[in-house]
Amino acid sequence: MKKNIKYGCWLHDCGKIGVPDGILNKPGILDAEQFEMIKQHSRWGAEVVRTAQLTEPVVNIALYHHERFNGKGYPVGLRGTDIPLEARIVAIADTYMML
Repeated sequence: MKKNIKYGCWLHDCGKIGVPDGILNKPGILDAEQFEMIKQHSRWGAEVVRTAQLTEPVVNIALYHHERFNGKGYPVGLRGTDIPLEARIVAIADTYMML
């Protein structure tokens, strides 16, 4: 599990490579269309990780690290323990690093 979390931490936002710089670095609030573009980075990142033939837990980290325990996250709105544990761990670490 430790190796999966390490790789997942490194790669969880790799899908942002597909988000235009103007959206990714926009100061202020994104409009609805721009936010929809940002939300795609989880799916794109999961596909990159899957293509690299990394483990399913690493794919899950890339795909589900923006899901929220209350079900209001993305990309699919998973809630609670339906969110893979590895993704929950990386989400917490990612939030902490932003403080």
